Amino acid sequence: MHRTVGRSFYQRLAYVERQNAQFQRQHKKEVLLHQLGHGMHVY
Repeated sequence: MHRTVGRSFYQRLAYVERQNAQFQRQHKKEVLLHQLGHGMHVY
């Protein structure tokens, strides 16, 4: 019983990590696009 609980916990953790990584990538992309859009103001 304990092992199945641990396995599901790790699966959930891996799922959350994957989602988080995708979110981070998407966010970084949006930030880069935003910076490119405002590049004239930055430089």
